Amino acid sequence: MRIFIIILWLLLGVGYWYCASECCDGRTTTEQVSEVEKVPPITSRVVADDPLLFRWSDRNPIYGKNWNRYKDSIAGSLKDNQILQITGLYSRNEENKTSFENLGIARADSVRRAMNIAEDRARLLGRIVPDSRLDRNNPFEAIVFSNMVNSDKIKEETVVDNNNQVRKRTTIYFPFNSTNKLNDGEVESYLNEVASSVKASGERVQLVGHTDNVGDNASNQDLGLARAQVIKNYLISRGVNPNKILTQSRGEAQPIASNNDASGRAKNRRTELTIIK
Repeated sequence: MRIFIIILWLLLGVGYWYCASECCDGRTTTEQVSEVEKVPPITSRVVADDPLLFRWSDRNPIYGKNWNRYKDSIAGSLKDNQILQITGLYSRNEENKTSFENLGIARADSVRRAMNIAEDRARLLGRIVPDSRLDRNNPFEAIVFSNMVNSDKIKEETVVDNNNQVRKRTTIYFPFNSTNKLNDGEVESYLNEVASSVKASGERVQLVGHTDNVGDNASNQDLGLARAQVIKNYLISRGVNPNKILTQSRGEAQPIASNNDASGRAKNRRTELTIIK
């Protein structure tokens, strides 16, 4: 009898061990719940963390929780002699449902309005980028801000060349029949910054002189070159390598305004400074 009880006890022990290892994996129900709770939840990108995003083919921004602080920092950095250039990025394959020339400008305009920037203090641009720069399925960044000098003497802007490369171009205006524009604190201060920048970056400077149509072509060609040269000489005096500065003249051949009035002729008397990689 005693042997039978021992055998029965052993059989029950083996059965309990087998059930615990195979059916319950050695854990109680409470332990299984605890393991499930330890698995981190699957999360997607938190849009609210980004101040300004867009969706594919949509001009309307998505404003995140940091938008107000971000907006104020940009507006607060704008100086009296500057305008805010807002460049909207877009793809050729996006659908433009707006009345604007392209979706990039439409996006830039939406942001300008949200920032309460007056039209005369902003310049709106659109720039094409590859599809890989944007995202068809998720929100993406599509705005670039730049503070640009815009005064009676200096006008900064960005231009896109034939290779879709963005370059900064600065127009420096000259008085009638003059090449000596550098006796001016604003212009000299600006060129000091240009000199420091190109010395640090190793970039080149291209200077192209222009004139109005007063006088003959040959004289205006020489005058345009002299206007480029005077700026080159100033940059050299600030330590820029002469081999990094290219000068040329277009004379009166490329006006940007009408030569039929004084205001237009003043805009045509200029040197265009472009930074080249």
